[in-house]
Amino acid sequence: MLCVAAFWSFFSETKGQNQIYKVFEKSEWEQYHDSLYSNFSTKKRFVKEFELQSLIALSYYPELKDVPITFRYLDIRTTMEVRPEFFSAIKNHNRSYIIFIGTNTHKEGVLLKEVSFNAQIGVIGHELAHIMDFEQRSVKSLFLLGLDYVILRNHAKYEKSIDAFTIKQGLGWQELEFADYMENKSKASVRYKRFKHINYLSSSDIEAEIAKMKMYSSFTSSKKMNDSLPEKQ
Repeated sequence: MLCVAAFWSFFSETKGQNQIYKVFEKSEWEQYHDSLYSNFSTKKRFVKEFELQSLIALSYYPELKDVPITFRYLDIRTTMEVRPEFFSAIKNHNRSYIIFIGTNTHKEGVLLKEVSFNAQIGVIGHELAHIMDFEQRSVKSLFLLGLDYVILRNHAKYEKSIDAFTIKQGLGWQELEFADYMENKSKASVRYKRFKHINYLSSSDIEAEIAKMKMYSSFTSSKKMNDSLPEKQ
């Protein structure tokens, strides 16, 4: 319990500078579920299978504590996707969001349930970073972003900036584990891997970003990441 006390103390005393964990193990974090839920579940609706992962990711975004967010399954081709609820998109304040978890019946990409608990936190953290960005935008800015992203298909610059923001929030190791799995271990199609390579930071890009940041020079980890990812200081 000293660990979780230090964890909450850290968030309250150093807003925006989150404690770095290289590996979140489900077996170690289940005991903190109730504490996380009491602190970060306000106005949230979770998919039970990913509730703990979502709560841990939300703890890295305390600014979203009172923002309504619903997690829901949907047949999309990517792992996860976030959108403002329909009528929320035309409001400058008090927006609500839906984070979709892909069922991907086309079997082209990577399902959230395929990756490790640790990597799942990284993917969810990326979607929460989108919400952080949306929350700062006016209706006009949000509309122009959607126009640029969906119609003009200028994905790369924006998605890479969201990856970089997620790393700055403290979830770089988790993003790295997902990227490594997608690139080297998944059964994703060649087309999907190419799409990810063009539009998102690669595992080597993420490693380079982590290496630049002092916050990653010291981290808490009881176990090394499996397979090809080395322990780093």
